[in-house]
Amino acid sequence: MAGTSERIEARRRARETTARRVRELREREERLGRMAAAFFEQDALRERHELASARSVVGLLDAGEPVDAVAELLGVEVSRVRWLARRCR
Repeated sequence: MAGTSERIEARRRARETTARRVRELREREERLGRMAAAFFEQDALRERHELASARSVVGLLDAGEPVDAVAELLGVEVSRVRWLARRCR
């Protein structure tokens, strides 16, 4: 049978292990939170850039430029130009 000091030591080790695991989980959650924030910030920047591009595309199309010419100018497919135009209209 284990002595009192051994049981106390085992409980102490168990508490330390639990505390370490909790700390590691918190750190992981914080890292994931920072990564998510960075992702959403990048996504918002992409969205703003995309809308700015869409406004330019609509301006060119409204000026009478053919869709094919705008697509060639941007170096994208015609479907992308149409998609950008729909986003802004």
